[in-house]
Amino acid sequence: KTALVRFATEERSNSNVKKENWLSVVRFQYSGAPMRNEYRFENPLGFQVTEYRRDQESVQADGEGFRAA
Repeated sequence: KTALVRFATEERSNSNVKKENWLSVVRFQYSGAPMRNEYRFENPLGFQVTEYRRDQESVQADGEGFRAA
């Protein structure tokens, strides 16, 4: 299974906040393997990410970078 995930990060310094938007392609599976009951509270379906790739968006999600025509 594959999912496309959009997310944002903020890097803060004393005087600035740098916001960046990202896209990730995530491949995942559900293990279905037997597990101890205490682990079921953390990950009840056995969700496992098998591969991912993160790329920075080229245009800001909030509309920055666009100009009115």
